[in-house]
Amino acid sequence: MSLQFSSLNSCCFHTRPARIAFSLAACLLLLAPTGVTAKQPAGHGGPSASKKVNDPPRVIVRRTAWGKTVTGSTGQLLRGGVIPVFKYRRDLIGTEHGPETDYARDPEFYDQMKAAGVNAIRLVFFDPWQRSHGDYVTDQPYPYMPITVQDVYRQGLADEGDRKAAKRVLREERDKLFDDFDTIIDLAAQRGMYVMINYHDVFGYTDPDFDGGIPIDDWQFGYTDNQTYLNTFWNWMSKRYKNRTHVFFELMNEPVGYHPNDYSDDDIQAIYDLYRRVRRRAPKTHLVLGSFVTPASWNERTMLAIADQWESMGVDFTNASIGYHGYDTSDLPWTSDDVTEVAQKYAILNTEQNFPEYVDDGTGDPDAPGYDGDFYGHQSMERLNISWFSWNTAGPDEFEANFEGLLRAEAAAKGFLWDAELWLADLVQYYQNQRGFFARFIYYAMKCYFWRVTFF
Repeated sequence: MSLQFSSLNSCCFHTRPARIAFSLAACLLLLAPTGVTAKQPAGHGGPSASKKVNDPPRVIVRRTAWGKTVTGSTGQLLRGGVIPVFKYRRDLIGTEHGPETDYARDPEFYDQMKAAGVNAIRLVFFDPWQRSHGDYVTDQPYPYMPITVQDVYRQGLADEGDRKAAKRVLREERDKLFDDFDTIIDLAAQRGMYVMINYHDVFGYTDPDFDGGIPIDDWQFGYTDNQTYLNTFWNWMSKRYKNRTHVFFELMNEPVGYHPNDYSDDDIQAIYDLYRRVRRRAPKTHLVLGSFVTPASWNERTMLAIADQWESMGVDFTNASIGYHGYDTSDLPWTSDDVTEVAQKYAILNTEQNFPEYVDDGTGDPDAPGYDGDFYGHQSMERLNISWFSWNTAGPDEFEANFEGLLRAEAAAKGFLWDAELWLADLVQYYQNQRGFFARFIYYAMKCYFWRVTFF
C-alpha cells in the first residue's frame, strides 16, 4: 500500500489534485502543536508504561483493488520486524556466553525499527521450537521454557515427583515470560506499533505415540503433551492481552510441511479447535490462521480451499485472516495467483517474508523470492497491497544489516519505500485523537484521502 505505487490509482501524487492535497497535509502537520508521533518515553519501558500511553486501535480487515489484507486502524499496511523470546536466550543475558543487554527490552532498538519504517512486531514465542528440537547424538532437547510439570522433570529443574518444587519453577518461568512480553508490548505501544504474538514451532504440533527420545531422521522430539503446551500458552495470552488493542495473535507457525495439500482433515480440525479456544477467551482480538510454509499446492487442496473449509466450520473472517510464508520449496510455478485468489475472498497476511537465496542475509534459510519478476518478496507485497513481517531482522545488528542495509536499500533503488504512507497515516491518527469540530473535520477529510490514495 506504499504510495510510490499509487500511479496505479486515479488519485496519486503524480496528479495535480493529489499534490495539492499532499501540500495541505503538510500544512496541517505544521499546525499540529505537539507533532504527529507520540513522544518517545525514557527508561527501560516496564509493564507500567502501558498506563502512560494509549494503545493503537485494533487492526482491521481492509479491501483494496487486489483483495483483502490486515492493516492498522487507519488502513496502513503493516510492515513488521521480529523479536524472538525464549528461555535459553533469556538465561544467557549478562553471562560470559551471552549478550550484556537484552535488545528486546531496549527502547533504542524500537526507535531504530520505528525510524526504518517498521510499524509492527512479530513477537515470537520460540520455546516450542526449542522444546521439540534437539541433538540426536545427546538425545536431549534444546533448553526450553517449562509449561507442564513433565517439562520441569525432563530438564532436571526439580526432582522427579516433587510437584511442589515443579510448580514453583513453573510460576517463576511464567512470570519471566510475562515480564518480557509486557515490556515488549508496552514499548511497541509507546511508538504506535502493533504486536502480533506468534507461537513458534515447525511441524511439531501433534502428539506422536512415543514419549522421549529423538528420531534420527528428523532430529525432532515428539512428546505426548504438545497440545497441552500449546493450549496452556494461548490460555495465558488470551487472558492477559485480550484488551490490549494493538495486540493480535498468530496461532501457529508452519504447523504442517510443506504445502497446503499436505494439510489433512485432522490438521484442519485441530487448527479450528484452537481458533475456537482462543476466540472464546479473546472475542475481539484478530486471529491469524494457517501460516502456511508456501502458498503453492500440488492439487485442489489449496490455501483457498482450506480457508473455505474453516469458514464452513465457523471461522468468522471479519476478524481473522490467513497467514502464509513466501518460501519457494518446490518446482511448482512461483506465481502471485496462489495469494491473490485467497485475498479476493479472505484477508491474507504474509507473517514471514524472508530474503531470496541469491542475497546474503547471513543465514541458510530456504529461498523466498519475489513474485512476477520482483527481486524481493517485500516488493511484491507492496505491489499487491499485502501486509508483511520480515524474517531475520532480530536485534540491532541483524536489523541494520538486513532490514536497513538490504531491504530499504533495495526499496529506495526500486521505488517501493513506504515512508510517505506511514507519515500520512500518523497524521490521520494524530487528528483522530484531537477534540473539537475542526480537528474532527480534518480527520475525516484526511482519512478519506488516505483510503483513496492507497486503494490500488
